[in-house]
Amino acid sequence: MSPASEEQASPQNRRRSVLTIIVSYVLFTLGWILLSDYLLDSAGLPPEQIFWFSVAKGLVYIVLSSLLLYFLVQRSLDKATTLPEIKFSKVNHSRILWLLLLILMSSPVLSLLVKNLYGEQVLNASRDSSVRVLAQKQQFFQRWLQERQFDINSLRHDLALAQQLAVLAKHKQLMPQSQQGAVNAVSDDVSAASAHVSARLSPLVANHAFSQIELYAGDKALLSAGPSITAPKWAHTELPALWCADRVSFRDCRLLWQLYWPQLPDMQLRLQSRLDDFVLPELINWPDASVQVSALLQQAQSPADPLPKQVLQQRLWQELVLQARINEDAVLTPVRTLVTWVSMVSLVLFTILSVSLLLYWRQQMLGYMVTLQARTQERYNVQKAFFSSPFVGMAIVRFADLTLQQSNLRLQQMSLKTEQELTELPLRQILQLDNWQVFAKALHDLPRDNFHLTWQASLLRPATAPLLVELSIYALAPDSETEPVLLLSIEDITERAQYKHHLRRRAQLMATLATLSQQFLQHSDWLAVFRQNLPALAEHMQVGTVFLYQCQHHQSGTEAWRLAIWRAHQHQVKHDLVHLDEAMLAQVDIKSVLAKGEILAGPVSDFGPAVQQLLSQNGVQGLAILPVMSGELWWGFIGFTTHQADYQWSQSELDTLKLLSDTIGNAIKRQQFENSLQQAAAVFDSTREGIMVTDANNKIVQVNQSLLDMLGYEQDEVLGQTPAMFASGRHDSRFYLEMWQELQKHGHWQGEIWNRRKNGEIYPELLSISAIYDHQQQIKNYVAVFADITQLKASQQELEYLAHHDVLTGLPNRLMMLSRLDGAIDAANRHQQGFALLMLDLDRFKYVNDSFGHPAGDELLKLVAVRLGGKLRPEDTLARFGGDEFMILLPVLEHEEDAGRLASDIIHELNQPLLLSNNTEVRIGISVGIALFPKHGAEGAMLLQNADAALYRAKEQGRGRFAYYSDDLTQYARTRIEMESKLRNALAEQQFVVYFQPQTDVQSGAIVGAEALVRWLDPDNGTGEGPTLVPPGVFIPIAEDTGLIGAIGEEVLRQTCAQGAAWLAAGLPELKLAVNLSSHQFSHGDIAATVKQILDETGFPPHLLELELTESAIMANESSAFDTLNTLHQLGIALAIDDFGTGYSSFSYLKKYQLDVLKIDKSFIDDVPLDNDSNEIVSAIISMARVLKLKTLAEGVEEAEQLAFLRAHGCDFYQGYYCSKPLPADEFEFLVRSRF
Repeated sequence: MSPASEEQASPQNRRRSVLTIIVSYVLFTLGWILLSDYLLDSAGLPPEQIFWFSVAKGLVYIVLSSLLLYFLVQRSLDKATTLPEIKFSKVNHSRILWLLLLILMSSPVLSLLVKNLYGEQVLNASRDSSVRVLAQKQQFFQRWLQERQFDINSLRHDLALAQQLAVLAKHKQLMPQSQQGAVNAVSDDVSAASAHVSARLSPLVANHAFSQIELYAGDKALLSAGPSITAPKWAHTELPALWCADRVSFRDCRLLWQLYWPQLPDMQLRLQSRLDDFVLPELINWPDASVQVSALLQQAQSPADPLPKQVLQQRLWQELVLQARINEDAVLTPVRTLVTWVSMVSLVLFTILSVSLLLYWRQQMLGYMVTLQARTQERYNVQKAFFSSPFVGMAIVRFADLTLQQSNLRLQQMSLKTEQELTELPLRQILQLDNWQVFAKALHDLPRDNFHLTWQASLLRPATAPLLVELSIYALAPDSETEPVLLLSIEDITERAQYKHHLRRRAQLMATLATLSQQFLQHSDWLAVFRQNLPALAEHMQVGTVFLYQCQHHQSGTEAWRLAIWRAHQHQVKHDLVHLDEAMLAQVDIKSVLAKGEILAGPVSDFGPAVQQLLSQNGVQGLAILPVMSGELWWGFIGFTTHQADYQWSQSELDTLKLLSDTIGNAIKRQQFENSLQQAAAVFDSTREGIMVTDANNKIVQVNQSLLDMLGYEQDEVLGQTPAMFASGRHDSRFYLEMWQELQKHGHWQGEIWNRRKNGEIYPELLSISAIYDHQQQIKNYVAVFADITQLKASQQELEYLAHHDVLTGLPNRLMMLSRLDGAIDAANRHQQGFALLMLDLDRFKYVNDSFGHPAGDELLKLVAVRLGGKLRPEDTLARFGGDEFMILLPVLEHEEDAGRLASDIIHELNQPLLLSNNTEVRIGISVGIALFPKHGAEGAMLLQNADAALYRAKEQGRGRFAYYSDDLTQYARTRIEMESKLRNALAEQQFVVYFQPQTDVQSGAIVGAEALVRWLDPDNGTGEGPTLVPPGVFIPIAEDTGLIGAIGEEVLRQTCAQGAAWLAAGLPELKLAVNLSSHQFSHGDIAATVKQILDETGFPPHLLELELTESAIMANESSAFDTLNTLHQLGIALAIDDFGTGYSSFSYLKKYQLDVLKIDKSFIDDVPLDNDSNEIVSAIISMARVLKLKTLAEGVEEAEQLAFLRAHGCDFYQGYYCSKPLPADEFEFLVRSRF
């Protein structure tokens, strides 16, 4: 708006503001007066309280009206100073103020709702309570009537009373009760009767059952009990009757009963009861003071008027009605008090809330104004940047005449026009459409439809081709001061359209290639199919020429033969193109590129000068030659030319051309495969093995020439016959029956068979028969392949030799040695002489195998065999039993000592170094066990066993020795066998128990853990003394030799973890339990998986388990030790080195492996602190462990001096008899509890 218009509008705005203030003030004042007066009147307050509440109401009104006027005036001033560039929504100050007033006025409305809703609930509750009390009063009155009726019935049936009344009726001389019992002394009977009747009636009056009792004889009152009641004239009605005075008052109501006796017609007993004496106090005794109670008489026959809502009534009996009138003012007094307080509190709270909201709203509005200005500027900048987008042409078009008003730089670049040229330019002069009228109508309907329009058109450009563009048109909603415009977005889609066209062409080409592949499969002449489809392929590929060549390779070079060619303009340049192909191929080195499977493609400029000249003369601008491969072989090539200027082959085009060449290559390969089938038929006829085909009835239908040559028959002699004509007669019927059963069952049979040639010669064959099945899985043919194995049989002697000799050393093997041993026993028995059997085992052969590899080990065995053979006589036998074990048989033995002498020579010989082929000198030793015949055994098996026992004794004595067998060795061997058997039983019956030796902190003396030590509780040790603990030194060596140590170790680990978990559950503190792992456990199986499984089964925490290994166990499995120890460490298990310092390995493994504890061997602790060497070793181990951040534990501490030395040098833990011997689980638990 202009300044002038703003000045004209200013007085009008001010008048509107004043009117708004006046109307707001009037409405607020009327609402406040009406609602507050109504609430004050509804509260039912005393006059003195009404005055003070009126004063408070007026003060609140002054405050609220002042605030209202302040904010309305302030709003008017804000309007006058509002920034003109910011336009707010119509939801402005006035609506906010009305909202605040509505909040303030909600206080009386809330009070009114509380009064109406809660007051009605209180009235209903009082009414319900009164109904229940009325019912109780009715029940009380009915019970009272029943009691009176009971008293009257008892009088009516009282025979003694009736007799006395008869006496009185006879004389009629008694005086009334009011005369205090004075009677005329007529006779003693009358006096007695009168006294009896008085005595009978007086308790009824005294007990308040009746107010007065009178006895009448006719109209004469004979006797009266109770005070005298002046009564009106009696109405003779059936008893009981109700009488009431003229006033309708409950206090004047009396009940009258008249009692007659049939035998005394003149006697009448009248009983009266005043309700106000006996019933009224109970009836009007109401629990709620707000209820007024009254008893009324109503005529039962007269219709009752409707009762007010606050009046309740209950008919007690006949015309007697009990009414309860609820005093609503008294009932609603607490409600009005509540309403008053709710009004005051809510008014204060709503006032505070309104002021707070208004202040907060004003603060928000100030922030909103600043934010709105920033956002408006930001939106303008964004719109400006969007309009200046360098990617899409943008323009603003006047809706009235569709002329451009503004354009961005991108549109100017696309249209090749300047901004001045585009401005005021009609849209029709830069856009070309198929139907402008339809487009114009769509633009006309755009503002009405309220959505954008998308259209495709051509953008006209001077002196150049138009661009294909996509239009996005948006109708911008105008305000009252601007005219409608259109936002036009123009995107160049020329390349997109070309790409779509390329995709369509490629799809057509792929469809043609698919058709070509199918036709290749359906026709055997692939070349004819290719020539037939060549025009369609060239059209879709948009090339000028397509040619196909097959290459033939010779020693002198490669020769190419053209098989097909197609030219786009064949009628014009037919001769030149033919010359082009031949001349071009002469110029281009095809073999060096295409033979490698590579593609030769590019524009003319990529080729040599001669080729460029040749191609340019014929209008060729681009050339592509692709190899045609049949499998891995280069078969030929296919070429394409194009006449488009500066043509560059795209990768997509080359991929399509490659697909065509591969399709041709697959067709060629298929044809070659068919040719191979024909060649297979030729193989059938030319193979050296005889082949025979029979039908399902075993009739010969086809044979090859090799079979005919093998058997000596002609083809017509065998066709139609059965293979039985070749039978040799060496096989019985059972052999052929089993062969056919196998063939029928498995469809194949193979084996050796003897057949007969036509000349009668019998020869061995290797026969293979296979059944051929049809589509119904029925045998159709049998195919038999015959191989003459005459030469193979000749090789059996060599196989026999290999069966009895060691392949590596050439020595007799175990089989031949056992045979010669049996022969030596027979010869010795015949000649009554003895012989010796020596069992030899290399001592350090495994070290050579592990260090230098198996080839070196094999070479070493050969050298040992040569040296051993050099020490023997011709009649002696040297055999290799397997591995590094040898055996020597001395069949002739003059003296027993000769065997020991030979053994000594052999040991000395093999103590000498042996030189391997790699110039490595190795030293090994040998141990020898000797058994003599017949002294040490009369059978070969016994001699072998005893020689092995002697060898074991020699090894136990330190290796490099020999030992004769003796009886104590037999007993020792038996003991070992029995011990092994008992160990297996003990393992199965869980006879192994775990003892625990405490591990103690050196500094504090606290028990921090224990080492688990296995004990064998043998239930029967042969002494008959019951279960006995077998020391570990007795059974552990045998368990290690037999491999049982692995199972025992696993059992110990499982018991230890289970016991540890039980201790934790029983409340024992966390103790680290150490378990030894043997070398066998560490090297056999997956020890990490086993430990994890046991921990999962027992629930023992991994961080409380410590596994102890020796240095030798780790170094013996060094290749896998790292991974195993790393896996255990990742599980959280502590690792300790047991007997540290007694091994032979270097200390480098301490850094390599993740270890936690070093256990100092007991042999070092025994001499501490008396031996200086031991002291130095122990202190060095502790220092080294401290540097490597490892804990140290001393084993075998038995004296206080040893413990003092360890404490002084910083050792962490110790175990030994000084603290405690190994204890059973229960004793160890008791020890721990006593310490803690």
